[in-house]
Amino acid sequence: MLKHYRGYTIWLLLIISRDTMTNDRTKINIAELFSNSAPLKISAPMVRYSKLSFRRLLRLYGCQLCFTPMIYAKCFIQSEKARRADFSTDASDLPLIVQFAADNCDDFVKAAEIVYTQCDGVDLNCGCPKRKTLDANCGSALLDNASHLAELIKQSRLRILDSKFSISVKIRIYENLKDTVDLCQKLQSAGITFINVHGRTVEQRHEPVDVEVFKVIKDSLQIPVVANGDVRSLSDVHYYHQHAGVEGVMVARALLENPALFTGADKTPADCFFHWMKFAEADNVPFTRFHRHISFMLEKSLNKSQRAELAEIRDSNQLFTFVSKTVALALLNFGVPLSIPRKLLSVHLFQDCNIISIFLQPNFLQPSIDMACVGVLSNCFFTSSSLILLISISSNVVETVKISGRWHHGSGDPLLTLLAGFGFQKTDPADLEATRGFIFGNITDGMAKPAGYLILIASDWIEEMKTVYRSDNASCKQLMSRLSDLAFERRCFPKNGQDFFRSIPCPVGNICPDEDDRTNVISGYQLTFRIQDVIQARFWYLALVNCILDDACNWVPFNSTIDLQYELWLVNGHPSRRNRNPLEHQFSVEQQDTLELYLFACCIFIGLFGAHLYSISSGRFRSHRSSVAMLLLVGLQVLYYSVRCGHCIAIVVGGVSIVPLLHVGDLLFSLADVLFALLLVHFATSWPKSFQHFPAKRKLTTIFGPLALTAQLTLTICATMSRVELLPNHFVETWPGWLILALRLLLMKWFLTELRISLQRERDSSDRSKFLLHFGSGYMVWFIYLVALGALVGEFSVLWRYKVLNGICFFANFVAYAAMVHLFWPQSVLQKLLCSNDDFDSSKDSADWDEYEQAIIISSSDR
Repeated sequence: MLKHYRGYTIWLLLIISRDTMTNDRTKINIAELFSNSAPLKISAPMVRYSKLSFRRLLRLYGCQLCFTPMIYAKCFIQSEKARRADFSTDASDLPLIVQFAADNCDDFVKAAEIVYTQCDGVDLNCGCPKRKTLDANCGSALLDNASHLAELIKQSRLRILDSKFSISVKIRIYENLKDTVDLCQKLQSAGITFINVHGRTVEQRHEPVDVEVFKVIKDSLQIPVVANGDVRSLSDVHYYHQHAGVEGVMVARALLENPALFTGADKTPADCFFHWMKFAEADNVPFTRFHRHISFMLEKSLNKSQRAELAEIRDSNQLFTFVSKTVALALLNFGVPLSIPRKLLSVHLFQDCNIISIFLQPNFLQPSIDMACVGVLSNCFFTSSSLILLISISSNVVETVKISGRWHHGSGDPLLTLLAGFGFQKTDPADLEATRGFIFGNITDGMAKPAGYLILIASDWIEEMKTVYRSDNASCKQLMSRLSDLAFERRCFPKNGQDFFRSIPCPVGNICPDEDDRTNVISGYQLTFRIQDVIQARFWYLALVNCILDDACNWVPFNSTIDLQYELWLVNGHPSRRNRNPLEHQFSVEQQDTLELYLFACCIFIGLFGAHLYSISSGRFRSHRSSVAMLLLVGLQVLYYSVRCGHCIAIVVGGVSIVPLLHVGDLLFSLADVLFALLLVHFATSWPKSFQHFPAKRKLTTIFGPLALTAQLTLTICATMSRVELLPNHFVETWPGWLILALRLLLMKWFLTELRISLQRERDSSDRSKFLLHFGSGYMVWFIYLVALGALVGEFSVLWRYKVLNGICFFANFVAYAAMVHLFWPQSVLQKLLCSNDDFDSSKDSADWDEYEQAIIISSSDR
């Protein structure tokens, strides 16, 4: 009895003094967490693996409640060394449940006393079937005596006086389901906060779990039930919740293989490896455990030889290099990392940057038609693609409808951080919910006090705010002056009527404090902005500001360091109505309808490719290298629009823009453009003779052709790095784009000069002269249209500019390509003109193309 009173005294002292302790960890009410977040996504206790570093990684990818590995309570109480080895945490590691293995109330409560200030609850393991645990009368051995187990929990609940401190139990089921229900009801009566149920018996290992078991247990209880077993994806989580009604779903092995499972990723994303390396390095994780986690994450991605190579690695540097190479090759499948740590990227990825270049050179693009120049061009293109991919990885700008990451901010950092720019459509008053814009998501780190604001900025104000925060003496008052006049804030600006900001971070497991009506918040999220404009579509920017309102309602900087985790969605139309128009719901207004445009263009060019393939297989140009080059150019257009379609489909399906795909598309467009221009120059230069008759021109062409190609690709890469911040835009809107237009004018000048010389040679043939005049005037329009667009681009509204420019480019290129394809048609006017030319010899032309290609190869190898 005295022992029990001593326990009560310890708990009273802990509760009374917890506000004055140096540990500033925020306490989370686990019961409220279940009521606010269904289904709650939980990581299971995993011996050796669910330590602090791995829990940090899981929280980064959507895990809402973490368990420590199972700890033997008796050893934990008796040994300081055991406590240091088995348990570690920090202020950001929340909410957290510590799981103990114990066979009596004293050990369980004493262990809970030790960790009380550093966690939000304790869990008693009653499911572990391992021999060591059974020999200690712990784990699943407790299931042999249900009454003893219930009494153990009852006494623990009486002695742990903080009613908000969670006590839970993790059990396995009995063969008789009724016995399982009886045990759960006894534990509920004993005072547990929630119960974790593994859907297998003690004897079972890998047998399938019956979801109906969870449903029966849930229907018999009033407390939250957590289901565990056979969960391999996010869809399984939602399936358990919908079909069994459980409030939480616990995942173990599948999280080791894919820590991003709760985000919906079907395999470990590329950035996850680099985050794990960062956390492991910061926490000095032992190499064996670090290596084991990497092995789990890569398990499904490696072949047999790679797994053997990984197993032989014995030091961190070798492992870093192996992961960097492996993940670099996988980046094309996974998409762009959201925030790969720059240190790791520079040390472990760029040292092997050529690996991506090697990987990107597919054998099927090598010349199977004896065209050596195609090999040179493909090497040039894929090397440039590699460079663009690496630039994209190291860029901070993510063009996406879904943004997620961490905001690490201190007193020396800029006051304003732009997250995204998004065009919201015009609102229809007759159908508000379907046509409004919505921004919703979560932003938290467990801090209780405001540390900044998430703000919404109209496009009209963005330049003014950017000017302020870039100035040397920028202040929060200047930065927030416009919003202070308009935005509502309950304490300081109660008379304003606009909804433009949220105080951050939001409480873990609850909505943001500025959300005054829970029904206005999208279910499962902490905050929601509703954008409504019945006058016009408009661009809005989302930003984080390192400013707070002090007691006198003045804007002042937040001087402490903050590390926030956020996940935000920007969409047109209510999320529940996304199926009404899935091709536009997740697109910014200036990109709506672009998927349909790209699909149409892709189909059109596929048809053109088929037509030209037929013409060169049945006409006199079968061995004519110009016709084969034209076929490859049409194929480049098909590939370009296929890449664009893939980029748009990724947004439709997952809401994330795969930025390297976008940049590779730009490179394909630019490559096809300059090669088509060079083909036109060659056509004009060699008409109707071959290069053999004009050795000076052949030399000029073989020098300036590769130079023009190199300049075009270089400027395209520069344009990729010079895009307007957070706005999708065409390359003609950048300074390298203007240089590309200047290069285009030079190529046009070259084309017209050579055409004029060819006209002088055709004075005796009026038909061929007329053909050249029409040919030159038509393709001069193609050369000049993009320059005219560049001059007029500022006249288009930014809301329509992107799709208008892409539509015009598609139309102009299709007409130009179709006209050239028609010239190679068996019954075309070109056939007749060449047939009437006694000097024409297709074999000579073919041979001269070989000389031209050889000159390109020599020129390329010399550089």
